[in-house]
Amino acid sequence: MITTGLFSQRFWLSLAFIGPLFFFLSCTQTKVEPETQKTSQSKQETSEETPSARVILFLGDSLTAGYGVSRDQAFPHLVEKKLNEGPLAPVRIVNGGQSGSLSSSALQNLEFYLNRLDPALIVLTLGGNDARQGTDPQIIRENLAQALRRAQEANKKVLLGGMQIFPNLGPEYTQAFAQIYPDLAREFSIPLIPFLLEGVAGEHEFNQYDGIHPNELGHKKIAQHILPFISEALK
Repeated sequence: MITTGLFSQRFWLSLAFIGPLFFFLSCTQTKVEPETQKTSQSKQETSEETPSARVILFLGDSLTAGYGVSRDQAFPHLVEKKLNEGPLAPVRIVNGGQSGSLSSSALQNLEFYLNRLDPALIVLTLGGNDARQGTDPQIIRENLAQALRRAQEANKKVLLGGMQIFPNLGPEYTQAFAQIYPDLAREFSIPLIPFLLEGVAGEHEFNQYDGIHPNELGHKKIAQHILPFISEALK
């Protein structure tokens, strides 16, 4: 009788402990599952409602990188801001500008970004540094052509930014360099910005002390100038 009584007491004490614990675990599971489902459903709805931004890749030199101004004052960022205020939104700009870049870096830099991005448009603005070094225009042309071929092999739209050089290297070189860009645009059947620095180059109020790199006002003017070309290329 003593043994039976002792067993009976232990049995009911176990039930007294296990019962509430089972109830607590059951309630916890019941509460977590709906929250998980709700969160998952919310993420799915957000993904469906928000279109993914089209990427525009800028490949250039210090002009594109925004040398001497903050990154958000450089013309690629200003273009992004303006596009996202209009019907072409959402758009995301990737600024691949690097100070000192030459046309010989165009293909390598393009490959780098194509392995990481799926750009809807590539804006290529290189060659100015080559010209300042007096590089043969034919070499510059071939360097840019290699990048353009690769972009078209990847089925990417390209907008080419034309450049011009100061006449201190002589009229023959100046003309040969300027002709690179319309020739390439025709060869590859791509749109062209005739001169990236239209209205900015040589204008004191739009440039920094070096007379080469645009200041904040200059970048705003460049953005206004190239915006229609980019908008048209995105359509």
